[in-house]
Amino acid sequence: MIANKILTFTCMQGSLRPKVKISCISSIQEAKHVIKNGADAIGLVSQMPSGPGIILDDLIKEIAQFIPSQIDSFLLTSKT
Repeated sequence: MIANKILTFTCMQGSLRPKVKISCISSIQEAKHVIKNGADAIGLVSQMPSGPGIILDDLIKEIAQFIPSQIDSFLLTSKT
């Protein structure tokens, strides 16, 4: 559900429009939705100390391969 996602706004120096990152994306459908609606970046959450993470590594790979090159992507994980 998009309403539970984390929004991050960053104003780049010299830019009139803030950059928008939507985190905790958990499906390709959600990724398509936020990209269609203007997200500049997508955040994915993998394994964390508190549990296995929002989504499994195989799904992270699928979503990451779907993201167009002009959209930045970030992975939050505790794996090293």
